[in-house]
Amino acid sequence: MIRVLVVDDSLSIRKKICEIIDRDPELTVAGEAENGKAAFELVKSVSPDAIILDLVMPVMDGQEATELIMAYHPTPIIIHSSAANRGEDYKTIDALSAGALDSVEKTMEDWEQELPLRVKRAAGIKVVTHLKRKGIKKLQSDSVWDTAIGPGRYNLLVMGASTGGPRVVLDIICQLPRDFPIPIIVVIHVADSLQNTLGDWLKNNSNLDVVVPADGQTFKGRRGTVYLAPPGRHLIVENGDLRLTATPLVNFCRPSIDVLFRSVANDQQLTTIGVLLTGMGNDGAAGLKAIKDSGGYTIAQDEETSMVFGMPKEAIELGAASTVLPVSEIPGEIIKLAGIGL
Repeated sequence: MIRVLVVDDSLSIRKKICEIIDRDPELTVAGEAENGKAAFELVKSVSPDAIILDLVMPVMDGQEATELIMAYHPTPIIIHSSAANRGEDYKTIDALSAGALDSVEKTMEDWEQELPLRVKRAAGIKVVTHLKRKGIKKLQSDSVWDTAIGPGRYNLLVMGASTGGPRVVLDIICQLPRDFPIPIIVVIHVADSLQNTLGDWLKNNSNLDVVVPADGQTFKGRRGTVYLAPPGRHLIVENGDLRLTATPLVNFCRPSIDVLFRSVANDQQLTTIGVLLTGMGNDGAAGLKAIKDSGGYTIAQDEETSMVFGMPKEAIELGAASTVLPVSEIPGEIIKLAGIGL
């Protein structure tokens, strides 16, 4: 049995969730809490296999509770929220960045069917300690790197991430100088409802311009610009432009990291730095191998710093990684490959 801790300040919603959990023969309720502080105390005593955690609560909200739980008692967490406004979307992304594995909206049509599936999927993931942080300060490029452009041979950076990805991508782009000399294209798996908010969240917390591109947008020559895949569309490179497609899901994803990476590998005008980061599943592994085989340089995040080592592990086993690095060393490697400070 998968033991679930249910946390919500609304007694009626809490009881409804408990009913949903108890209807599934593989799940059982391990405990209930009405705020984040009570949840943190219960985690120590009941050791649940998964936590369903409300976002907006008195005393201690879901974001702070996630930070504390992941720092001291790492447990798979699913955030559930009403997603009623942009501010709550920001809080959801902050919670995902603090270590929550997944999010589900209370208002989604198939909520009662989807919630047990999300719980079972999350409970099977080995989570790691995720240190509590209040956020990342923007870094001034001239205080960290010599931004003189050297003879870098790469003209594009692509990155892919899933579970734990928002914070790791932010960690990396915060370390890049404002005039980073090559464009950056990123796919991060989050719920479609959070995808556009994710772009604003990244832009507001980094030095670089973050854009959710339109179909046909040109990216070549754009320094210090991050192009983030939009919700529900694959993002590919085609003849120097960014194209959006609604072709079928790949690896159960749209946008798919593999779709982006393979399109980049097939463009003979591009010499690419490919980075595959934390996430469950195998999306991006084959695409990273294609980039490497096409003459690009590829980086996989290591196991110790990955919240979930699924995607990087698949890439490493496939021979797709030119190097395997902790997230703290990835920005420096990118900086050198881009020809900065040489």
